[in-house]
Amino acid sequence: MNKTIINIPLEPLPQRYTIEWRTWFEKYMKPAATIDGKTLTDKIETGAFLDICGTNYFKASQLQGISQIVHALKEVSNMQDVVFFFHDVWFPGIEMLAYMRDGLNLKFKIVGCLHAGTYDKFDYITSKGMGYWGKDIENGWFRIIDAVFVATEWHKRQLIHSRDVDPNKVHVTGFPIFYEHDNMQSIQKENIVVLPNRLTVDKNPQVFEFIKNNLDFCSVLKDWKFVTTFSEDGTFMTKDEYWKLLHQAKIMISFADHENWGISCQEALFAGCFIIVPNKLSYVELYNPIIRYNNFHDLISIIEKVVSAWEDPQHPLWKLRYRDTSYALYRGTRAIPNMLKIMEAF
Repeated sequence: MNKTIINIPLEPLPQRYTIEWRTWFEKYMKPAATIDGKTLTDKIETGAFLDICGTNYFKASQLQGISQIVHALKEVSNMQDVVFFFHDVWFPGIEMLAYMRDGLNLKFKIVGCLHAGTYDKFDYITSKGMGYWGKDIENGWFRIIDAVFVATEWHKRQLIHSRDVDPNKVHVTGFPIFYEHDNMQSIQKENIVVLPNRLTVDKNPQVFEFIKNNLDFCSVLKDWKFVTTFSEDGTFMTKDEYWKLLHQAKIMISFADHENWGISCQEALFAGCFIIVPNKLSYVELYNPIIRYNNFHDLISIIEKVVSAWEDPQHPLWKLRYRDTSYALYRGTRAIPNMLKIMEAF
């Protein structure tokens, strides 16, 4: 890699994948520097998937480090081989970096991953009413940013149809995900159905509860346990507890209205679960149609097939599960090389 990469990670939250991302990006991207922030809290105290105050505190302190880097490098180079890489380009303040770039006539690039935004009506920030200012600021960012990395074609289509962004800037790379839990492979599987999502409106946890409390619709699950990884008060299992549960469970179900990649689904696959997902969103390009449902009747039918597969090692669903697992792992492990290739072409 001939580029000098300045790595700007997300805040490290044990409940999310951000700690793993920090490790993986530093290992495989080998950045020249990582701009860390100051941590206000490492818990999600006010927010769905990050802490509202904590993330802004962390990013604001990162901007100081970014300014120091630009100040130090501007004297020795026009920085044409420097790339500022953001783990999430939905970064209030990223316009300050463009301000320095344009004001100092520098040539560095600004790139990064995009997870979601106010262009998705089901996203948390949209549900909080941020769309009235989010649209304009996002359009400004997309003019500033040189390359946007998204995980799926679904996300790219959603973005370019909703915002003023050059489609040539948006690259479908996959997002990093590796399986690093071989020590849990020996955990005994149990009759457990798991919902590993946060219990927010876009994940529809009420459907999970409905099935749990109305097993007349699905008698094959009569003696099964239904377990969520989040509790009603927002607390989350530790990562070890989470992975142990996935390795114990046999079935994972998603009811999501909003999913551009679906890390928890992939983690469940890696842990040996059969996953069942709605026939929409990013799931359409990631998983076999046999485990995607269109309605409640489909869902029950697929559950019955999956339970049958657990009772029959020769069931054809096993080959399909292996295909989906291999494909998810391939896309996850190729994500960082895909991003590096795009950055090298600048």
